[in-house]
Amino acid sequence: MTVPEFTIPTVDISPYLTSPLSPAGQAVIDSVANACSTSGFFQLIGHGISPTLQQKVFTASKKLFALPSEEKERIKSVIGGRGYETLGGQTLQHGAKPDLKEGFFVGPEIPNDKEKYESYKHPNKWPSPSLIPVEDLKEPVLEYRRQLCELSLVVMQILAQGLPGGRKDMFDEFCDDPLAVVRLLHYPPQPDLADETQLGAGAHTDFGAITLLLQDSSGGLQVRNQPSEEWIDVPPNPEAIVSLTAYKTK
Repeated sequence: MTVPEFTIPTVDISPYLTSPLSPAGQAVIDSVANACSTSGFFQLIGHGISPTLQQKVFTASKKLFALPSEEKERIKSVIGGRGYETLGGQTLQHGAKPDLKEGFFVGPEIPNDKEKYESYKHPNKWPSPSLIPVEDLKEPVLEYRRQLCELSLVVMQILAQGLPGGRKDMFDEFCDDPLAVVRLLHYPPQPDLADETQLGAGAHTDFGAITLLLQDSSGGLQVRNQPSEEWIDVPPNPEAIVSLTAYKTK
């Protein structure tokens, strides 16, 4: 059996954002549907999120993870999926050692004045402004999350229209007040690592409807070609956001 060539297409969605009903806008829907029904992945360009904001988020991430361990422990994620996740705090792949990454979870801003919160809807945890001013971390990350949520809704609408008989608003009720979390991740250098069971992030399948990923220049992201069982590198592209969807047809 011949295994079809595996590609991760790049889709410019700006024609859809400008004029969704135009032929060019409709072509975006077709391109995304084709990507989702073949590889299951695609890279988004023309998404409208500025490189300046993306760079601010990368800078904010570096400042956060450069904090002393005791300061990061103060904002550790204990419940509710908010705050700092320690190095080795997650093991994604069965049989592998704990992942060599640390993370930081951010959701919508929720007042810290309740005795009880809904699951995964807890207040965010931020380091003291004396350590990282709000304009250097909190403000750019929250603005980035806001814009990603808007982009996610657009992607969901595109996906809906790519289905047989699909309507633009078909998924809207599922996108109302979503459990949408921005997760900053840091993979410390491991120059002498030789253990094949020790990974930055083990093999896994994301839950939820879609995942939007922004890589820095370091790379390291891989996706799996199921027919060949190969892992394929996703080259970093500063203009692109990698989209992984739960929409996969056979």
